[in-house]
Amino acid sequence: MHRVINLTAIFFILTFIVCFSSDMTHSSEDKIMDSIMSELPGFEELKKYHPDVYQEILVQIQEYAKSGDEDTIKSIVQAQVMAMFAKDVLKAPPEAIVEYLNSTNKLIDYASERDPKCCDSFLRGDTRCFEQILSFAEMKEYLTMMGNVIRLAHTKTSTQKLDEEKATADIVKISTSDELPVGDNCKLSIYIFESFAELPPDRMSNAFKYMIQSVAPQ
Repeated sequence: MHRVINLTAIFFILTFIVCFSSDMTHSSEDKIMDSIMSELPGFEELKKYHPDVYQEILVQIQEYAKSGDEDTIKSIVQAQVMAMFAKDVLKAPPEAIVEYLNSTNKLIDYASERDPKCCDSFLRGDTRCFEQILSFAEMKEYLTMMGNVIRLAHTKTSTQKLDEEKATADIVKISTSDELPVGDNCKLSIYIFESFAELPPDRMSNAFKYMIQSVAPQ
């Protein structure tokens, strides 16, 4: 089940990758970069509710334009966005979590159908080929769901209390199923997400939040 958490972490990197358009990386003016980022789904919410993280992304894009050191920049941004988003996930209402996980599953499904080898590489942390097989519309759909989690975490904060016993039971049931695919990371991830989707929204949210809480930076 840690694959779900690892997958979520990889998507934080993808959020940053979307910003690497030539217009942004070759511009040194904050206003131009800010204008472009504001047009990307999810970044409006990021700017409004987490201005410090948003500003740091602007700074790192400028650094990338100067140095071209993509790996270092991604690492810095991933750590900050992951910590921020994990906290918002814990506060978001169940419906936002359901939509987010369903959107995540769709991207993995797309990748599995179009290029299984690329899908496997993506799940191992290499996003390069994944950027090529996803359309911008598909990326925007995911970023919209991510932004929705951020917004609702602050405007419709969940009162749901984590039920560790139920979460553990659901996670164990999914991860020990006889139908669990073996030897194919993509099929395994799809199976996990589809199994989550079969749970009632409250339990689906509860189990995912429990896993996020277990690995989220404190």
